[in-house]
Amino acid sequence: MNHTPWLAALLLIALAGCSDGSSSSNDPSTPQPDPQSNNDSTGKDFIPVVIPKGDSGKYMDSFTVQTDSVKLKKVTGSTHIKGIYWDDVKEKLIYQEIKDGQATFRILDVGVTAYHPQFSPDGSKIAFSTAYEGSGAESQMYVLDLNSDAMKPIKFDDNAAIPRWHVDVDGDTAIFYVTNACSNMIEAWDTTSTWSVKFSGNKFGKAEKIFDRAYNGGIAADYSFAVGGAPALKLHRAEDMSYDDRTFYNGEQVCNVSLARDSSMRIMFLDAQGTPGKEYLGLSFYYFHEYIFIADTTGKIQSAIKCMDGYVFDGTEWLNVPDLFVATISPSEGDMMRRDVVIVNVATDDRIIIAHTKKDVDLMHPDVWVAP
Repeated sequence: MNHTPWLAALLLIALAGCSDGSSSSNDPSTPQPDPQSNNDSTGKDFIPVVIPKGDSGKYMDSFTVQTDSVKLKKVTGSTHIKGIYWDDVKEKLIYQEIKDGQATFRILDVGVTAYHPQFSPDGSKIAFSTAYEGSGAESQMYVLDLNSDAMKPIKFDDNAAIPRWHVDVDGDTAIFYVTNACSNMIEAWDTTSTWSVKFSGNKFGKAEKIFDRAYNGGIAADYSFAVGGAPALKLHRAEDMSYDDRTFYNGEQVCNVSLARDSSMRIMFLDAQGTPGKEYLGLSFYYFHEYIFIADTTGKIQSAIKCMDGYVFDGTEWLNVPDLFVATISPSEGDMMRRDVVIVNVATDDRIIIAHTKKDVDLMHPDVWVAP
């Protein structure tokens, strides 16, 4: 089978009731959390992904997927979602769509590393960068039109990392980005900045500088508030510029900082067994990334969400629908590269694993678009 550099295999899987005997419920490595405490959907509702040979044959037997539309709607409010993940083992993007009980997979070889992919507001495109949070490496930003036959990503001319789509105050679709994703605890961070660029007709517009320093966790649509992480929690408040020089969460390590995309201004992040987290939970020990913390615009913790028993979170991101976030989960002890993808509803604590990896795959930087 021949493959273009931009398009790999496409697989359509039709849901035919319950899964057969190849279900991952018989796989002892499948997460088995307490269903009463976690409201998780695993096991019998998964169906195996079988992808044709060729380049995509490398993925055979690597996945099982959740396509139960009733459970999906219970968690997300929709029977139609799209997912995008970076596989750090085979260095390809994996695109997943679940709609009314059918799952479509596309394995995308875009020719470059594609960290922090994120869906556009309408779910038709993704933006990604070639450098990851905290790396400090030079980075390029691309946009990929998922409806294009060519599947060739469009490159932005300037250095840009960790893109985040938004609709600006004029109603135009645009992308926030930072000039460098370096640590925000080194002097180089003072030379970085945060920008916005419009994207329309598959073209980038003129970039606009928003403010000095890189805030890679999200920015309010009116630019009044922004957050950043890796390794410190940093907040920017337009009405109080002194916040820019302050470090929150006791200056201890955080990562995967994400600002809610709705009007709630909730800040989500993971920590490294930090003192503020232990004090809030009343615990002397918990695993690295075992809890997701949600804080207000002053950095004060408002709530915490525990991962499934025996597992820890990574790659957490708020989604385009209020109260939903996506993350990868992996065993708290053992093979940390065995990552599944989970969607969590923080209002109900309902959870659903939408992709289970079985071997030879390391899913990173997940994002999910939920159809209205």
